[in-house]
Amino acid sequence: PTPTPTPTPTPTPAPTPTPAPTPTPTPTPVTTPTPVTTPTPVSDVCLLEGLNAPQIDPGAIVPNPVQQTINGDDGNNLIMGGGINDSINGLAGDDTLYGMGGNDNIDGGADNDLLFGNEGTDFIQGGAGNDTIYAGKDNDTVVGGDGDDFLRGDFGKDTVAGGMGNDTIFGGKDDDILLGEDGDDYLLGNLGNDTISAGNGNDIVFGNEGADLLFGQAGNDTLYGGKDNDSLDGGDGNDLLFGNNENDAICGDIGNDTLYGGKGNDLLSGGAGNDFLSGDVGDDTLTGGSGSDVFALSQGLGSDIITDFRKGEDLIGLNPGLSFNQLSITSSNNQSLISVTGSNQLLAKLNGTPGTLSAGDFISL
Repeated sequence: PTPTPTPTPTPTPAPTPTPAPTPTPTPTPVTTPTPVTTPTPVSDVCLLEGLNAPQIDPGAIVPNPVQQTINGDDGNNLIMGGGINDSINGLAGDDTLYGMGGNDNIDGGADNDLLFGNEGTDFIQGGAGNDTIYAGKDNDTVVGGDGDDFLRGDFGKDTVAGGMGNDTIFGGKDDDILLGEDGDDYLLGNLGNDTISAGNGNDIVFGNEGADLLFGQAGNDTLYGGKDNDSLDGGDGNDLLFGNNENDAICGDIGNDTLYGGKGNDLLSGGAGNDFLSGDVGDDTLTGGSGSDVFALSQGLGSDIITDFRKGEDLIGLNPGLSFNQLSITSSNNQSLISVTGSNQLLAKLNGTPGTLSAGDFISL
């Protein structure tokens, strides 16, 4: 018999293709305007703003309670206290007074006196004349009074005030408070973390060892921080400030000041006036403030940040061994980088520099 033929399968119809959606047209981008460069505003706020220089009011000092009173006369007296709380008054004449033991009150009176507090917490006044005072041990209060006095705090946390005249003041050991007050004074903190206020006049101040706080106040003062992390404020006048070692904060404040950071990573602020700022060794931060300032750069001493350079007003000073032809300068986004050509040495980063730096922005020192 003939086999039954296999039926041919009905073909599956092809699906109707989905039409592609009409693409949304891309909007034309809006061009963002180039922002106008705004110069960095200057600030005359001192790094030490809010810290007040210490003062002393002799009239507000409460004398020690006394157990014995010894008075001199108009001659040149030699008086020695005992082991109790003495009140010793030299009166007129060139007197030599010793407090010895106890918490004494010593007053040289008129003329040129030699006063020793010795042991105990003493209150010593030179009075009129050119006096020499050694406070001795413990925490003493010394007031030179009138005249050109020589004052030493010696041991303990002493408060020493020069008063009138051109005084020489030494703090000694521990954390002392020294006040030059009136006159052209010489003040040395010596050991400890000292607070020194030079007062009126053209003073010379040395912090020496310890983390010291130095105020020049009125006059054309010279301040040296010394060792450790010191803070210096020149105050009024044309001051000369040296941080010396470690990481110091230095403020010229008011006047045409000269600031040297020394070793360490220092903060220098010129304040108001035409200032000269040199960070020296270390990576320093320099702020000129208002006025026409000069920022000094040296090769091989560190990379500095200058926060408020104003083209056409401030200048970059190049120390010996460095010239404009050696520099590579790149500027973008209100910032300039100054490097030594052919090396990886970055000398400074300048903020607030509208425009490109040129040779006219530099001077040789």
